[in-house]
Amino acid sequence: MLTLGYKHEVSFPLILTVSDPTKPIVLKANLRLPSCTNICVITDYPIELTIDPGSLKLDADAAYLFGQGMSLTPKISEQVQVADSYWDRQAQTLTLKLDSKTAWSKPFVLVDGKDVADEFFSQPKLTIDGQSLYAKFDVSNWLGEANIADKRIQVTVADELILAETSTIVTTSLW
Repeated sequence: MLTLGYKHEVSFPLILTVSDPTKPIVLKANLRLPSCTNICVITDYPIELTIDPGSLKLDADAAYLFGQGMSLTPKISEQVQVADSYWDRQAQTLTLKLDSKTAWSKPFVLVDGKDVADEFFSQPKLTIDGQSLYAKFDVSNWLGEANIADKRIQVTVADELILAETSTIVTTSLW
């Protein structure tokens, strides 16, 4: 089983665009996070932050940390693309073919998305064929049988020199 989580301090870089820098802005958001030990409890944390753009000062240390955070954030990249996807409803498996402009080394692939929020994607079985990577996931749904046909998924890929995010619509046609 693959789990993702954070320990201790976590930073989520965020870029805000201010329409009028002479007026204070109010950032209102809701942060939903699970707290897990043996079980997970989901908690909503309302956030309200007033920012006066005129009082902000350049902080070199903060700018450096922000740059580091942004460099570790997956971005849309032409370096990786989902060449094909195949949903096998009977076997409850999703197979992705990912093509890269460079050869794969030690890839990591994660699937998620709001259209598949109730599905669980196992750690994939990976097969490398030069610049093509095949990732096969077992898929389950806590409500019963999974069906991700024709749904949009987000695919995050990391490798030695790659950190990219892309999306695709899951098909039921074998390539």
